[in-house]
Amino acid sequence: MRRYNMEIEKGLPRIDDILSSNLGQDAKMQPTPEGIAGRIVGWRTLLLLLCSSLLASCLSTTPDINNLRIFSEDRRSAPFAPTLEELTPEMPFVVVLSPRTQPGVTSYANDNSVTFIKSMMEDAGNLQVFPDQRMKQVLDSNEYRMLDITREEDAIKLGEALRVKYLVMLDTSPPTFSHEDDDWSAVVTMHLYQLSPTKKLAEETFPYQQSELEDMRMDLRPKLQAALPLKAFLVETYERRKVAKLNVGMDQGAEELDRFAVFRRDQRSSPPEIVDHGGGKSSRITIHSEDYGKMVGTLEIFRSKQNESWALLEPAKGEEILPGDAAFKVVRYRTDFFRKVDLGRFD
Repeated sequence: MRRYNMEIEKGLPRIDDILSSNLGQDAKMQPTPEGIAGRIVGWRTLLLLLCSSLLASCLSTTPDINNLRIFSEDRRSAPFAPTLEELTPEMPFVVVLSPRTQPGVTSYANDNSVTFIKSMMEDAGNLQVFPDQRMKQVLDSNEYRMLDITREEDAIKLGEALRVKYLVMLDTSPPTFSHEDDDWSAVVTMHLYQLSPTKKLAEETFPYQQSELEDMRMDLRPKLQAALPLKAFLVETYERRKVAKLNVGMDQGAEELDRFAVFRRDQRSSPPEIVDHGGGKSSRITIHSEDYGKMVGTLEIFRSKQNESWALLEPAKGEEILPGDAAFKVVRYRTDFFRKVDLGRFD
C-alpha cells in the first residue's frame, strides 16, 4: 500500500509548497485557517481516491470480457469438438409416470406429489415435461396398449417410444411421520432414468408433505442438479487458455461463482444394427455414445449473461483445457431432510 502512495506523491505537487507560495502574495487574499484546513482535506481526499483506484485495479483479477486476446495456443481444439446443434442450449423432454401406490395413500397426495415432481424437473433439471395427453395417445395405440408401465422394463419401452431423454417412475406409500389430517402427505420414492442408452441416474426417497413444499424444494433441488448436472461446452479460450467462453448462461442456470468440472470427451459408435419393425419394415440403427472419463481441470464463472458466460480456467496437473471440452456444474448438498441451507458456493 505504501509503495502506491509513494508513486502518487512523486507525481503530485507537495501540499505545503502550494500553501507557502500563495501566502502573503495579496494582503486581501490572505488564507484563513479555515481555508487552509479545507484545502488540506481536499488534497487528502484526492490522494485517497487515487490510491483506492490504483489498489483496486492492481488487486482485481477479473478479466475484461471486451478486451480478451486470442493467442496461437487458444486456436487448438479438443478432438471431438461440439457441433452447432450441441452448442445450442437444449431443454430435453422427461416423462413422469403415475405413481405405483400402496393402500392408504390419498388420491390428493398422489396427484400433488406428481405435480411437485414435474415442477422440480422443470425448475432444477431444466427439462420439459412430456404432455400427459400425448403419452395417453401412445399408450392407447395397438402397438403399446399391452404395456404394463408399472414394470421398469415396459416403462423404459414407453419412454423410448416417446423419444424422451429422461423417465421418472414414482412409488408412494402411507406417511410414516406425524402430520395434520388435512395436510396431504406420503412417502415418495423417485426413480430417475436416462434413456438411449438406459442408465439409472438417481433414486431418492423423501417425505412428501403439502405444507412443507418450500422445504422439499430446498431438499430435492440440489440432488436433482447433481443427478442432472448442467452441461456446457467451452466455445473459445483466451489469454493462452486462462479464460473461456461457455455456451450457457443465466437462463440455463449458470451463475457467477459457479464451479464446473471440465472433461475431455470421447465418442464411440456401435456397429450398425438391423431393427425389424414388423410388416416387412426394418431400419439400420447406429448408437452413438459419449464418454467423459478424463477430467482435465475445473473452471469458475466470473461473468454470466443470458445465454453465455465467461470463466477462469484451472487445468489439472499435467493437463490442458481446450476449446470444445465439456464442463459439468458441480453441486454440493447435505443428505438430511428438510433443511434450509445455502445450496453452495465453493470457498
